[in-house]
Amino acid sequence: MSLHPSKTKCMLIGSANKLKNTGNLELCINDVQIVNVVVQKLLGLYIDNTLNWHVQIDYVCKNLNKKIALLKNIIYFLTPDTKRMFYNAYILPNFDYGCLVWGKGTNSYVNKINNLQKRIAKIILGKSKRDSSTNLFKELKWLNFSDRCKYHAAVLVYKTLNSMAPSYMSELVTVSDNNVYMLRSMAHKDIVLQTRPRTNYMKASFTYYSRIVWNNIPLEIRESKNFNTYKIKVKQYLIGNL
Repeated sequence: MSLHPSKTKCMLIGSANKLKNTGNLELCINDVQIVNVVVQKLLGLYIDNTLNWHVQIDYVCKNLNKKIALLKNIIYFLTPDTKRMFYNAYILPNFDYGCLVWGKGTNSYVNKINNLQKRIAKIILGKSKRDSSTNLFKELKWLNFSDRCKYHAAVLVYKTLNSMAPSYMSELVTVSDNNVYMLRSMAHKDIVLQTRPRTNYMKASFTYYSRIVWNNIPLEIRESKNFNTYKIKVKQYLIGNL
């Protein structure tokens, strides 16, 4: 694919400390200097040069606040069913889109998402801001944002292991196949890591995160033969109904 110099940006990615001592990239295409950026929107996600996802999460929160304002204006005209339809169609996509990439950011930032979700739940259930949020999601049968990230990871791993995902995903997910020793990881079909993570970037990767999620799911759920049945059971497990 040929690049259009005036529409192309470049970004140097690294830790904040290392970037302090590094200059800009000097890249040219057809004698045109490529503009350096620290944040860039790509396929609907804001990528920053430290991969902390703060800009993306702030963007999601801004969109959610707009949807919350709209919901508060129309809430008295909605039935319980249409309230849930509004949430599923108009709000939930903001949580889900790309969450496996950005949803594992700094806890303080991810908590902003969780707090907005609680606020939405209280509006839909007619609760005041002072009411406890402990049982909100169970009453609505919702997964909180952090558990939605786990759900999507669990679904993608299942699809990968059952040849329902693009072939390159198999490079990110490896099941234990030790044929010499009958290890627990092999008997339970656990995901194993080829290399031990040594940086926070690696610990935030799908390879590392999916291993934790998948290996914690009960074996009888992971061995589900039907994909739709598997999704239902995983959701029930994360909500706490199993």
